[in-house]
Amino acid sequence: MQIRYNLLFLFLFSITTLQSQQKDTFGKFTSEEIAMTTYSKDTTANAVVLHESGNNYFKVINDRIRIVKEYHVKIKILNKKGFDQATISIPLRRNEKLAEKLEGLKAITHNGVNKTQVLSKDVFTKDVHEFVTERTFTFPNLKEGSILEYKYKLISPFIYNFKGWDFQAEIPKIYSEFNAEIP
Repeated sequence: MQIRYNLLFLFLFSITTLQSQQKDTFGKFTSEEIAMTTYSKDTTANAVVLHESGNNYFKVINDRIRIVKEYHVKIKILNKKGFDQATISIPLRRNEKLAEKLEGLKAITHNGVNKTQVLSKDVFTKDVHEFVTERTFTFPNLKEGSILEYKYKLISPFIYNFKGWDFQAEIPKIYSEFNAEIP
């Protein structure tokens, strides 16, 4: 029986160690991503999601249970019709007492060797209605062939509103990964 517990502990420790060693790939692109001009599986696509990942988990913050959503995406703009993918809106729920918080928002436009960062002054907050605000920004320096990348962390006090995941959308997704840790 003791051997089982030791093996289980070793297995869980290994998984935790491997996850903590995952490298931050923000702002790093492959030569294939930069050179891409069409998506072979959908030649009519105006833009394509190169990589999308999300991690949702529960965490105790200030003695309260919160849902944390970490989101990271890279989008390749293939032609001018794909420019509409450059405006991003992130809805944030709220009520009279509680509100979701957006932290660590980073966004860049990559054009070959030039990278243009979205500045905090270019991120706008808009009240949609009494229970939703929206953080909105548009990627600058947009061109055909640009790679748009952004990531953020959303912390929600609404623990009964665990959000789902869309593995496909209006533009094709080459890679989409969703991880959820539910106690």
